[in-house]
Amino acid sequence: IWDWDKEEAVGYLGGTGWAVLPNGTLSIRRAGPQHGGQYLCTAASPLGAPPRIAGGRPLTAHSGDTAALPCRARGSPAPSISWLLPNGTRLSRSAAGSGRAGVRPDGTLLIRAVSVYDRGLYTCLAENPAGTDSLAVKLQVVAAPPTVLEEKRQSVAGTAGDSLELPCTVRGKPEPSVHWVLPDGTAVRPLQTVRPGVLVFPNGTLLLGGAAPSDSGSYECIATSSTGDDTKLYRLDVAAKPPTINGLHRNKTIMKVTAVRHSKKHIDCRAEGTPPPQIMWIMPDNIFLTAPYYGSRIVVHKNGTLEIRNIRPSDTGDFICVARNDGGESVLVVSGGICWHWFSPC
Repeated sequence: IWDWDKEEAVGYLGGTGWAVLPNGTLSIRRAGPQHGGQYLCTAASPLGAPPRIAGGRPLTAHSGDTAALPCRARGSPAPSISWLLPNGTRLSRSAAGSGRAGVRPDGTLLIRAVSVYDRGLYTCLAENPAGTDSLAVKLQVVAAPPTVLEEKRQSVAGTAGDSLELPCTVRGKPEPSVHWVLPDGTAVRPLQTVRPGVLVFPNGTLLLGGAAPSDSGSYECIATSSTGDDTKLYRLDVAAKPPTINGLHRNKTIMKVTAVRHSKKHIDCRAEGTPPPQIMWIMPDNIFLTAPYYGSRIVVHKNGTLEIRNIRPSDTGDFICVARNDGGESVLVVSGGICWHWFSPC
């Protein structure tokens, strides 16, 4: 349907001497000066406005990601949207798709877990009773460089003797390989044994079993593939474990013992800690004996046990065992008493 109007004279063309031909041409019979001016031709369809798709541009996606190809179409009535894939398959909003590809209600084509095989030209088709429009979108798929998902730098604190796990989760296409560099420069790969207690799991996590203060330092996880690399750096601080004496976690333990004159007595001071603590006994006469110590009458064994032979009255008093390492110290105070005979009360 065509409609002609003369500027500032709407409706004037309805008079005689005018004719609109079937092809839309305006015919003026016996044109005169009064016909001068601008004329507006308006074309309308009883079926509505044909679809129009806003211009698109090439799209690049990383392998493994979801690619979204928009198709913004206008028209009256609202056009139906479908997509023509590079392999000739046609997908519409009403179709379920192949499982990886589908059309959203707004006309966007989604392709999940794209690969290099999805590269090509995708054509959006918009249709309504008034006409059709199409738009070709080129999809380029590139390999995804390795990415470490955790934050790039992290500080971790632990206590000696703990088992520590340092995660390093990576992704990329192709699948990246992971290895760790220890503080001494040693490289460790998954399931490779370089020293006891150190292991890299297949998922990239580094395990430090029975960590010691000497394990403190920088640990670097490196993910590499043919497309690049990415890294994560841990700063590990392993604190010494304070010593315990005879299994007790106390700074000071007091106990009493008795012994018969001229007999032999053993007093245990079993100290444990990481790093191993140094053991020292302080005698009643304020003499310091560091384990191991071997005297003619008094012995301090490697395990911290104090041995006193031929006990005599001067052995009465406090015997103090001190266990010390970088994590602190523990003290055992033993008050010794002497019995004159085994059958006598002390």
